[in-house]
Amino acid sequence: MVCTCALGCGLYEQGCDLAGCTSGLQVHITPAPPAYRIEARSVPGSSPTPFVVECTGPTGCGSALFQDYLPARVQLRVIVAGRVRDTVAVPTYRVVQPNGERCGPTCRQAEITVPIP
Repeated sequence: MVCTCALGCGLYEQGCDLAGCTSGLQVHITPAPPAYRIEARSVPGSSPTPFVVECTGPTGCGSALFQDYLPARVQLRVIVAGRVRDTVAVPTYRVVQPNGERCGPTCRQAEITVPIP
């Protein structure tokens, strides 16, 4: 009887899914090279040590994810086969809630595409 009342009175919340998400900045290089190094620094006030994602696989790695890195403005240095491209970008973040607004997690994600150097 108590259970019936709780369900009938609206006290029962529908369960949440367990889908996860990751916050961060994703960088795409086009066309995708088989190997690269990307260094990211927040600007202004960049730190002397950049965040680094390096791909050395012979088949390529796709895009680079800087997990939990959410700069308002970022300087990217892309290094491919000894060639270098420096780019400054202002990421546009979107809010992602894979299980809906009432359930967690909530993540912030942005994507930037940089041409191959």
